[in-house]
This record gives sequence, C-alpha cells and structure tokens, in this order.
Amino acid sequence: MIAYIIRLLKLKDFVPCLIALIPFLFIFFYLFSEANGIPENNYGLLIVQNILTSIIGAITFSNFALNNYYRSTWILLFGLLFVTLYFLKFIEKYYLYGVALSVFRISETVLYIAAYFMFYKLVIDMETSEEEKKLDDN
Repeated sequence: MIAYIIRLLKLKDFVPCLIALIPFLFIFFYLFSEANGIPENNYGLLIVQNILTSIIGAITFSNFALNNYYRSTWILLFGLLFVTLYFLKFIEKYYLYGVALSVFRISETVLYIAAYFMFYKLVIDMETSEEEKKLDDN
C-alpha cells in the first residue's frame, strides 16, 4: 500500500516525509516501550507495524502540507483515520488488556471502513484526473 501511495502521489522529495516521520515514530515507540504484557515473540512484528504506520502517517501529512489541492484532503483523511485506527487498536490490545469495551470495537470498525473509503476516493480521483490529463494531451 505504501508503494502504491508513493506511486500515486508521484512522491519525489522524501525529506519532508522523513521530518514528518519523527513524531509518529516517537509516539508509537513510546507506547511500545511503556506497554506491559507484550509477548517477546511479538516485538519484531510490532516494531515493523509501528514503522509502517508511521510511514503512512508521514507521507499523508507531508503531502497535505506541501501540496494544497483537493486530492491531498483525501490522502490526509486516509492517513489520519488509518493512524488513529492503529493507535486505538494498540491501546485496546496492550493497555486495556482484560477490559472488554465494545465501544473500541465499534469505533475501530467505523474507522476501518472510513479509512479505506477515503483511500478508495483518493484512487478514483487520481485515476480520473490522469485519464482527463491524457485526453487533454491528445
């Protein structure tokens, strides 16, 4: 998904993404370091998930900050919802262990649906604009 977003956005300058990556990594690795009850065999997977989620958040926020056009709103909403979804899932699984709160499951489902709908809207908008551009060039 990250490679597809980079290709879709035609991302060339990675310095703003690296700058935007720092706060996400800090937040997720702080939560990771303070969480109790994480099985040792899950450390590698959680580190990879933290990095990938941080990359998605960094790409979306840096793209919105640098490119102020209509489609950047879709990518920002997707990134914001996706990062929030991961954050809630992490909190529910490792900080509220043993507490069954159905409100988290409902909100995670709504965030999941909304995040991928925003991604769908972004892809449709980008593809139709590329098709219109090709038609205008002919």
